[in-house]
Amino acid sequence: MRKNIFLSVLLLLSMSTCIIFFSGCGKKDEGKIKIGVVLPMTGDLASFSEPLKTGMEFAIRELNNKNNNKMELVFVDSKADPTTAINGLQKLLNVDKVNYVIGDVSSPVTLALVPIIEKNKAFLLSPGASSPKLDNISSLFARNYPSSVIESYESAKYLANKQNILKTALIYVNSEYGLGLRDVFTRTYKELGGEIIFTETFDIGRTNFRNIIIKMKEANPEAIYLGGNQKEMGSFMRQLRESGSRVLVISNISFLEADCLNIAKNAADGVIVPVAYYNPIDTIYKSAFNFAKLVKEKLNKEVTVPIAVGYDAIMLIAKGIEKFGDNPEKVASYIRNLKNYDGALGLLNFTDGDVRMPVEFKIVKNGKSIRISDK
Repeated sequence: MRKNIFLSVLLLLSMSTCIIFFSGCGKKDEGKIKIGVVLPMTGDLASFSEPLKTGMEFAIRELNNKNNNKMELVFVDSKADPTTAINGLQKLLNVDKVNYVIGDVSSPVTLALVPIIEKNKAFLLSPGASSPKLDNISSLFARNYPSSVIESYESAKYLANKQNILKTALIYVNSEYGLGLRDVFTRTYKELGGEIIFTETFDIGRTNFRNIIIKMKEANPEAIYLGGNQKEMGSFMRQLRESGSRVLVISNISFLEADCLNIAKNAADGVIVPVAYYNPIDTIYKSAFNFAKLVKEKLNKEVTVPIAVGYDAIMLIAKGIEKFGDNPEKVASYIRNLKNYDGALGLLNFTDGDVRMPVEFKIVKNGKSIRISDK
């Protein structure tokens, strides 16, 4: 009898210990914020995602060191495919229970994600999707890098006003990104008195541009506006220079990615690219200056625009949560019209979900991009 009572007491103590243990585990995770990340970690656009991921993970480590591991990233590989991305987002929302998502750099993918975000009352922050179709598309969407509208608008102005070039060829990728670049460049250039005398599009993944180059050379443009993704543009430039053409080329920010420059090699020299003003050694922007030093010190890396953009994406969401709690609608409203945010990328001003930054022009020289004023 005593033996049975003793065993019962042991069993009760054991059960109590388990209950205390599991309830302790529950309390440990209580209040933890998960942020979903939908990016092309594999495929043609993966080179954009790696530095973004570096910046995001760096931000999470900083925040967790201060706040006792309160934030967690959950990554999904979109493969730059809308269907794959939608499935990944459903998993993030329904299984991981995230309220905040960073993604995508692909405009078609981001456009596909917005309706699902709205239905679930979550918040989507894009670090790079640039289609004009995303302009003010939802009260639950923002992007923390300027739209391609700015790039193409400034390119048209540069050719017409700065270079007095009024006969240009337009060659662009057949995607939402490329169509956005085409539309704004065409409209702006024509308004400034320019004429597009040759137009051609190409598919993602194309490597042979020789037929396009032959036809384009017959039109004899004074310049080319080249809009696309990095690998295709690298191949185009190499083949353009091999054809003997030395025509001026102005392009978009993807041209400055390593995947483009490594393919084009010295054929990239002389290409001009408008970019959002970012100068990590400019002490006027304290946060950008300090962040560059921190990246060098902690990661032993030179800071890049995507690292800064990824870092800012996390910090913006964290700032919104700190101010309003875990409320994605209020966080979205706050970020979409936030002014004078001094971040890793510099001074950011948001209006209806789009960020505005000053623009500068860079030129490629010996495989590096330098400010035109510093040549």
